[in-house]
Amino acid sequence: MTKSQEPKELPANPDEAEPASVPPSQPSKHKTSKLVILTLFLVIILVAAITAGGWLGFQQWQLLQNDNAGLRANIQSLQQTLSEEKNTTQQFNQQLATLKENNQQAISNLQTELINTARRMTESQGVTRYEWLLAEAEYLMRLAQQRLKLEQDAAGALSILQSADAVLRDSHDAGLLDVRAALADEMTALAAITPVDTGGIYLKLASLSKQIQQWPIIPEFEPTPVATEQDSSWLDELSQFIRIREHTEDFQPATLGQFELNRTILILKLEQAQAALLKKNQPAYEMALSQASLWLENYFLQRPQARAIDNQLTELSQLQLNTALPEIGQALKLLKGYIAQIYALQREAPAEKTGADQ
Repeated sequence: MTKSQEPKELPANPDEAEPASVPPSQPSKHKTSKLVILTLFLVIILVAAITAGGWLGFQQWQLLQNDNAGLRANIQSLQQTLSEEKNTTQQFNQQLATLKENNQQAISNLQTELINTARRMTESQGVTRYEWLLAEAEYLMRLAQQRLKLEQDAAGALSILQSADAVLRDSHDAGLLDVRAALADEMTALAAITPVDTGGIYLKLASLSKQIQQWPIIPEFEPTPVATEQDSSWLDELSQFIRIREHTEDFQPATLGQFELNRTILILKLEQAQAALLKKNQPAYEMALSQASLWLENYFLQRPQARAIDNQLTELSQLQLNTALPEIGQALKLLKGYIAQIYALQREAPAEKTGADQ
């Protein structure tokens, strides 16, 4: 056995042995202090979180209280508005009921007046004149309607309706007020139309034709003399008033027969415009004037009067022959219904009188 493996000698007195090593207490105290600090930190965080949550909850509660107050104010405002609307509706219903009662009373009075008028027509000697006035007014209204539809003569139709209104006025019948009111509306609509002077346009075209018919016959081509140096100045001035037209074919001077033919065709085109004017045919009217202007430019523009006539034709072609016409006939319809009602009451009036006498 080596020296290192020899056992150690035990002390003879056990009390004299070395005391056993005791673990130190310092690390345990350090861990406890850390735990306490961590706990306090968590408690502080928890308290802060609870406080912040309470504050936010209080803010939300205040917002909800404000929203509730606003909603209550809106509800009160809506209730007040609804109450006002209800009062307005009640007032309107009352006014409507009053108006309905007044209308019923007026209708009753009108029926009574119609019955009295029918009895007067039966008993008096003036029944024939009254019937004649109503028939005359109806005839005039029909005539005005035909004049407007067939001839598109707004001025003539207005004049006829004015005569019909005068006839209804002479009848002294209050039951015709509705008819006269409708008649007044129709006359106002007709008076607002700007009439087309058909007669004046027709006469102007006739005057142009007459002027063209009186043109003297002059040749379209004459040999131009050779200009000298002395004539160059006035020739330069004259060239400003001369229009030179190029022809694809060889130019030939117009003969007497050609001049008469071209003039006759031009006059015929103006007559076509007159016919279209009387028929109120706007496309045909414009086409005839356009062809007349083109014919005038092609064959007669070298004449001094041609340019003035061409300008007049251009001005006439811009006129509108057709205007928007109103619809009339409501007054005639009311008058026919009134006449039928009068005749029906006239047939019933004697029977009612006989029954009352018995």
